[in-house]
Amino acid sequence: GTIIRVFDTVTCTVLRELRRGTNPAIIFCLNFSSDSSMLCVSSNHNTVHLFSLNEGKKKKTPLRKLSLPGEVSFSRFQLPFCTKKAEVCICAFGPQPESIIAVSSDGGYCKFNFDRLHGQCTRQTCSLYLEMND
Repeated sequence: GTIIRVFDTVTCTVLRELRRGTNPAIIFCLNFSSDSSMLCVSSNHNTVHLFSLNEGKKKKTPLRKLSLPGEVSFSRFQLPFCTKKAEVCICAFGPQPESIIAVSSDGGYCKFNFDRLHGQCTRQTCSLYLEMND
């Protein structure tokens, strides 16, 4: 998988070590929420992963049993508009609480709402604004 490390910029110590899946990925975008409690990450797998940066209970997953390093995302969603693997996508937290916006290089726009407690994402809107030909 791909490990993402969050550092304290004053002391240069690692605050969190996060794991984005089990397969290597190219990270296109990292964005912190306005209160720095969450991180959203998009990659060449056409997914957006959400990580909680607050201390608390760790999510139990099969990766924990294998003793792989890093905390796993509490939620993730597939980008439905990406037409091929490795479509460049940026993600950011929206103006409404618990919302994520993703925009891809093929003209796609998607807005998701997420539930911090249960880790579920719900697609609110999705549109393709450009028709790009190879």
